[in-house]
Amino acid sequence: MDVDDDGTVENSQYLYDAKRGILYTYREDDFACPNGNPESGSILMALYANGNPANKPVGSGWYLVNLNAGQCAAKKAGTFGCKFDANGNATECGAAAVNDATGEIDVVAK
Repeated sequence: MDVDDDGTVENSQYLYDAKRGILYTYREDDFACPNGNPESGSILMALYANGNPANKPVGSGWYLVNLNAGQCAAKKAGTFGCKFDANGNATECGAAAVNDATGEIDVVAK
């Protein structure tokens, strides 16, 4: 499955949460930092499916990456994430963590 629509099929692991209507995918892959620099690492992505109870647009979702200090100009190690719309455009980015109650990420916008 080409989850990021770049023309390459990713070697990913998938989990569908039918209760939340979210398809989760995990992979080790390349990603672009907000400053445009390329990096590589662990990516957790969530895509909202048709009929999700949160009423999110189908294909919208979020991703989360683990960063080491210095990666993507991070001053310290942590997790960074972005929410995106159904067209893949980032809508909110920053330090982030998964909210276990909702399956969504909580973002501290920077």
